[in-house]
Amino acid sequence: RTDKIGPLTDNDAKQIAAVISSESPLQSLNLHGCQMTDKHIRMVAEACIKLPEHTQFETLEYKQKIPVLKLRANELDRAEYSRATSQDVVWLFSLLHHNTSVKHIDLASTNLNVLEVSAIAECLKVHALETLSITNCNMGDVELKLLAPALAAIPGLESLSLSGNIFTDTSGALLGKLRSLRDLNLSKCNGVTDE
Repeated sequence: RTDKIGPLTDNDAKQIAAVISSESPLQSLNLHGCQMTDKHIRMVAEACIKLPEHTQFETLEYKQKIPVLKLRANELDRAEYSRATSQDVVWLFSLLHHNTSVKHIDLASTNLNVLEVSAIAECLKVHALETLSITNCNMGDVELKLLAPALAAIPGLESLSLSGNIFTDTSGALLGKLRSLRDLNLSKCNGVTDE
């Protein structure tokens, strides 16, 4: 557990990744309070995912617990997080980058800015989702413009909920390129009109 130790350096992140990779008896890792860049998160997440099958590293925690072992073993088909921090989102999607079983993701009441949406979009380039719900996450035009191309590239995306976000018709029009959708929820998106 590493509470409130401030910003991590590249060397700190490498050491954490090395401990995880060393097949130690580590079962959980709490990084609450550590200030990590997305580069550091990806470095540690990759070490988590590449552990040998017999290791029992179960959970990684920033604010929310992420079930690393079940993600590694492709045992989950759904991931649901509410009121997550920025780093929680980057952690989750960095780990999902290597997962094939999760088909349904639900993020609610989590502020999504460019950093988080970039991590989501990067993951979606290789992850085949069926449903994605990003509700009440303060996602604006800039964020939706980053996310829309990744969404359009998912061939089997059937349901998308973006309700309660703050983007406008300008970026909302990009959703017209999502050809596989059966259900699109834009309720309570006050910047989106019927036109």
